Amino acid sequence: MRIGLINPNRLRQPPVLPIGLEYVAGALRQAGHDVRVLDLCFVNDPAAEIGRFVREHRPQAAFLTIRNVDSVINAEERFFLEEHRQIAALLANEGLPLVVGGAGVVAAPKFVRDYLGARTAVVGPGERAAVAIAEAMANGADLPELVDGFALPFDPRLAVDRAVDLDYATYYARDGIAGFTSSYGCPGACAFCIEARTPVRLRDPAVVREEVRSLVERGWSRMHLCDAELNVSYRHALAVCEALAGTGVRWATYLRHRPLDPRLSAALREAGCDMATVTVTSATDRPEDAAQAVGRLREAGIRVAVDLSCGLPGERPEQAREMIRALHQAGAQRVGVTVRFRVYPNTRLAHAIRRDPAERRWTHGDPEFSRPAAYCRFDPAEVCEWIAGMAEFAIDTGEAVNYQRLQAE
Repeated sequence: MRIGLINPNRLRQPPVLPIGLEYVAGALRQAGHDVRVLDLCFVNDPAAEIGRFVREHRPQAAFLTIRNVDSVINAEERFFLEEHRQIAALLANEGLPLVVGGAGVVAAPKFVRDYLGARTAVVGPGERAAVAIAEAMANGADLPELVDGFALPFDPRLAVDRAVDLDYATYYARDGIAGFTSSYGCPGACAFCIEARTPVRLRDPAVVREEVRSLVERGWSRMHLCDAELNVSYRHALAVCEALAGTGVRWATYLRHRPLDPRLSAALREAGCDMATVTVTSATDRPEDAAQAVGRLREAGIRVAVDLSCGLPGERPEQAREMIRALHQAGAQRVGVTVRFRVYPNTRLAHAIRRDPAERRWTHGDPEFSRPAAYCRFDPAEVCEWIAGMAEFAIDTGEAVNYQRLQAE
């Protein structure tokens, strides 16, 4: 079957390589399908480019990846699905059945599918799901509205060829960097997160090593790990670090503040990790644990940012202030404080707001949470007073990513 994989994401500050399409493309090719990738990130006229793509490659179906449904915590509240729906309509006008997947679909799977007019939506890992959908299409079978990628067999040794379908040079020239994955899913319970409490699937560290090594050999040695957080499994994190040592990669990662001991910190540095973002929630995490994590990474020579979430349901201001003091003393080089949370319909935060009508007073936007809606319990102006004089702290507005901020220091 001839399949077109489409990236509609046109954000460029920085541009984000759609590595999910690379993994899906590899899986589909290994299953015998003819795959072409259309990346619209740097295209000035999407309609003309889609028309050219269809004429030249004659795909029988289009798979569209959705990275984000909106701008998340950014105050301008851009709803990206409006732009993506225009692209979906262009594909439909070409007579192509549409399948949607990607990280953003998890936010509201049925809403995204219906809004874009897709036949089915994939939630979770897309490699095996894409193959199953392509086989069903080829056989003329009906497609389900939703396909749960976590429920399908997972091949931890699936190896795909990278940097063959996308223009890496243009991404890197504009401050984008390659990503790689070692796991899918997250056992965490962060109230605002669409990935929380999803099943964990671990890739074979040896396969991760060869994938990274091949990218380094092609000249793309600067990377970012795209797992929810590296240490969702401590043993797996150690194994991945040991596998990456000696590959020549320089990489950044997200980390939970626990588990993180001196052994893992040292292994990160030996593996070429030179930047880490530690995720901390002041409503639930202990300040001493968060501070210890920062200290251990700094001792290992790793530059450290913290993504600090403050002001979730039931949280007292003193909890946030205590965490801020602890992180300031620990010496993190950058702390982005999130006090404004995008409420997605299937998150614990959304459920808490629905259960307690009093929480609605902190919420504005779409009452169903499918379109942009925000929860803000703490006054940002007051939080600015709490962090006054702490140069490393700033209210996070989503204007940049941490690897850019730390590189600029």
